[in-house]
Amino acid sequence: MSSIETTQDEFPLPLEVDYEGTALTYEHPDRPARNTFLAWHRPRKQYVRQKQWTNAVLDVMSGRNVDERLKYVGLPGIDLLDIRQLLRTVCEPTSRKLQYIGFDLAAGSGSGDGTELNISQSELDARPSVYQPSGVRPDDLRYLSKRTTSAWHAVKSFGHVDVVNFDLTTTLFDGGPDEPDSYLGALKEVVALQAGNPNPWVLLVTTRVDRQDMRDSAIRPLLERFRGSIDSCPDLAEAIGLAGLTVPDEESAEAWGDDALRVSSLTATLQWIRGLLNNGSLSAKVRLTSCFVYTSFETAGVVDIASLVIRVDRKPTNLVDSVFSGPDLVQGDSGQDLGACSATTADFTRIAKAVDLDLLLEGDSGLRTEMQDLSADLLAEARYSKHDYRVWVNSSRS
Repeated sequence: MSSIETTQDEFPLPLEVDYEGTALTYEHPDRPARNTFLAWHRPRKQYVRQKQWTNAVLDVMSGRNVDERLKYVGLPGIDLLDIRQLLRTVCEPTSRKLQYIGFDLAAGSGSGDGTELNISQSELDARPSVYQPSGVRPDDLRYLSKRTTSAWHAVKSFGHVDVVNFDLTTTLFDGGPDEPDSYLGALKEVVALQAGNPNPWVLLVTTRVDRQDMRDSAIRPLLERFRGSIDSCPDLAEAIGLAGLTVPDEESAEAWGDDALRVSSLTATLQWIRGLLNNGSLSAKVRLTSCFVYTSFETAGVVDIASLVIRVDRKPTNLVDSVFSGPDLVQGDSGQDLGACSATTADFTRIAKAVDLDLLLEGDSGLRTEMQDLSADLLAEARYSKHDYRVWVNSSRS
C-alpha cells in the first residue's frame, strides 16, 4: 500500500471575503499591552520579592530533594506575579516543581480582572515547572477562618505547604481571630493546619499598620499581651527605651504613637503565633528572619506598611507523661519563660530597626534601577508594556 503525499496547494483553504470581495485573513490581533500600574508594581515591592521572599524560600527549601515540589498558599493577584517570581528564581533554575492555591474573588467572575487572571493561569499552566492541579480559587482568603467552608477544606486537602503568603493590601488586624471572616482567624487556621508540618516552612506577612484600619477587637488583646510582657521581661523594657518609644498605660490604639503602635502590635503578633504553635503537644521554633517597612503614601509619609518573614521549624515532640513523670516535670520550668522573653525582645528590636525601603531605594540609584529592571521583566511576562512601565515608575517614588 503506497502513501500519497499531498500539499496544501492541492487542497487550498477557501478565502473568506467581505462584501466588497476583499480577502480576509485568519490572523488575530495581539492583545494590547497593559499600561495601568498599581502600588505592588513599584520597585520597592520587587525588592521584597527579590531580596526578602526569594531568599526566604531558598533558605527554607535548602537541602530538600529537588523532586519535592514547592507548595504555596497565598494571594498572588490576577497577574500571579509572586508565582512567576518563585518560578524564575527558585524552581526553574533547579527544575523543582511548584504547586499553588491562590485566593481571589475575581477568579471565574467574567469581569476584566477575571479575564486577565484566566490568561495568567493559562500561561502558567503551560510552564513545565507548574505542578497540576494548581490554580486560583474564587474565594476570599478570610473564608479560611471557618472550618465549614470549601476554602478551608481545599487547603486542608492540599496538605502541608512550604510557603504561606498573607500579602495584604489592607490590614491583618481587621477583626479578632474568633470573629467570622477575619484575617487573624484565617491565619490561626492556617497555623493549625501547618502545626504538624515536619519540614521547615515560611510565613510571609505584608500588612497595613494604621490605626484607622485596625479594629479594637483585634488590636486591644495584642497590645495588652505586649504590655503584660514588659514587667516580667527586663530586656524588653530596655529595648523599648533604646528604641526611644513610649508604651502607654492603655490598650486603645488611639493612645499609642505611630511607631510604638507599629512595632508593638507586630511584636505581639509574633508572640501570639509563637504561643499558638507551642501551647499544645507539638512545638516549633518561630523566628522573625526579616522585616521591612514603607509607606502607602496615604498617611502623609508616615510608615504604615510592614513586610515580615517568619520561619517555622518544628521541634521534636515532648509528650506529657502524667503517670511516670512527677508533677514538677510535667509543668516545665522557668527557662521556657526566659526563652519567650528573649524571643520577644529580639522580635521587637528587629522590627524597631526595620529598613525603610522608600528611603533605601531613594538613596541608592543603582539598586533602584536594578529593581526597576527586574520588575519590568516580570510585568512583561504578564503582558504589561515595558515602555509605559518605565515612564510610570520614573515619575513616581520608590
